[in-house]
Amino acid sequence: TMYREMRGGDHRNAGSSPSCWITTVPILFFLCLIVTIVINLAPSCPACPACTPHTEPVTEVQNSVSTGNAADVGESHGGWFVGHFMAGQQPERSKDVEVKWSTHQEGTTNGKWTINSKCWSMAVLIHGEVKFFFHDVAQFHNSSVSSNTEGPESNTGQTIVKLTKPGDYVMWGRVPHYWEVPATSTVMSMRWPSAEKDQKVVQLPLP
Repeated sequence: TMYREMRGGDHRNAGSSPSCWITTVPILFFLCLIVTIVINLAPSCPACPACTPHTEPVTEVQNSVSTGNAADVGESHGGWFVGHFMAGQQPERSKDVEVKWSTHQEGTTNGKWTINSKCWSMAVLIHGEVKFFFHDVAQFHNSSVSSNTEGPESNTGQTIVKLTKPGDYVMWGRVPHYWEVPATSTVMSMRWPSAEKDQKVVQLPLP
């Protein structure tokens, strides 16, 4: 004991020697480097509900069936039987689309030029013949092999489209339109989206 005290005390109570730190620091650095490499090389976790946030809203899907007669259901809405104006929670009540079934006698017209500010429209001929007039059309596309289009007429600025064969259709958006029926006809019309008070009358000379 006296010998150890003369030598400066028990070495267990002395501070760490510089040589100990010189060997420990490189080992710790090497271990951290190995862990970093393993983490980067490990395969990523597959997408799963536990680790993937839900970025899209969940939409509840309801299975339902609805049936009826288009002419009867649409009688109180001018022939329109699908749209935002339908009552209740039935599938026919929609803000995305409106659908109309209409039968017109020979000589019928809509009596005025109208335009929709937001909605697009389409009319499909079931039978008969319908003549559409469009005013000041910027672009026109004819997808039929045989053209059923007259115009645009240079003196009036009107483009005239005749629906004469079952399945003939015309689609338009944000352009004044007018129609007349040379022969008794049935037409199915669509409009999207279904927007309240979107249509207005345009003061133009009738064809």
